[in-house]
Amino acid sequence: MSAMKDIIIEHIRQEFRIRIFRAISDPEKNDFYNRLQWNRYHSIDENTELIESGICDSFELVILRAWLERQFNVDIPDEKATVGTFSTVSNIVELIEELKK
Repeated sequence: MSAMKDIIIEHIRQEFRIRIFRAISDPEKNDFYNRLQWNRYHSIDENTELIESGICDSFELVILRAWLERQFNVDIPDEKATVGTFSTVSNIVELIEELKK
């Protein structure tokens, strides 16, 4: 689980980092917002609430699902692709492990 967890966390961090850089280049965003985003980036772990914390939105979950299917060679059924399933990296790892059995 650890290697899979680390791969997923790194992917989510990379995607979130891209969003942060876009926000930093936006003159409408203030310094406080940028610091808040960097704090979120550094605190992502297997138990971070990805949706509630604002790290992922519904569009990003669709992208994450497609990446997971390619990365781990699984098909995630629609009924398993729920907000609850994708709420934390731990939940995602459980789903992938279940699908690989």
